[in-house]
Amino acid sequence: MMRILYISMLLVFLLTNCRKSKEKSIQSSKDYALVQTNISLVAPLVIHTIQSRSYLLERLRSNEDTLNSCAAYTYIQGDTVDISNQNVQFEILFVNCIDFDGALKNGSLIVTLDNYFDVDSAFCSVLLDNFSINDNIMSGSITLKRIGSNNFELVSSNIKVIVETRQISFTGKSTVNLGTGVDTELLYDNAFDLQDEGSLVDRFGNLSLCLATDLKRNFSCNWITSGFVELEDIDGDSQILDFGNGICDNLGSITYAEEEVTFAIGQ
Repeated sequence: MMRILYISMLLVFLLTNCRKSKEKSIQSSKDYALVQTNISLVAPLVIHTIQSRSYLLERLRSNEDTLNSCAAYTYIQGDTVDISNQNVQFEILFVNCIDFDGALKNGSLIVTLDNYFDVDSAFCSVLLDNFSINDNIMSGSITLKRIGSNNFELVSSNIKVIVETRQISFTGKSTVNLGTGVDTELLYDNAFDLQDEGSLVDRFGNLSLCLATDLKRNFSCNWITSGFVELEDIDGDSQILDFGNGICDNLGSITYAEEEVTFAIGQ
């Protein structure tokens, strides 16, 4: 009887550890999906806010953008009279509000423009200050450079996302296309396309190189709904993250060691 009990306990232990090992091995893909989804909830709002000199000045005058966000807009410093040629800094502040994209946001985005409206290659920087999305704390900075009418280069500088007691770190460079939508003043009929290359340290400390192609999100949906990411760890083992076929849901799949696992994006 004791022998049977011992064997049963051993089997449970082995199965549990096998599941934990498998979960740990695919965590890089799940953490990439979480980080990139969060970035897709930050960068487009900033891009949309600075779509034109007049649009930004109106946001700063009214201190809000009631069509697109629950955030407050606050001028910090700079010359708004000569905004095309001078640096301007402003804050997009969220106070525990569920934004128009359905995400709970808190904290501020500090945006600094550098001759943004006069020079195509000018850039703006976005500092995430005590910022969180759905209670996941984010820090670091994003640089946005216009490289075409609706095309941007997005550099994520050491973005960190804290989930409970663990930390995810991501650094990458992306090419972003933000559609203009039918109504140029309404962000949420736009679409977000992304090509990305970078590195990620997941919540267990595992390093992976990431290459993403054709990631797409319509702002009527809270999730990235299509596109692929290949992640390769330091041992040369790779996994493929598939965001789906365009259907608006929070499900993705990971193919690893010839086995496919479905998971919920953002968890």
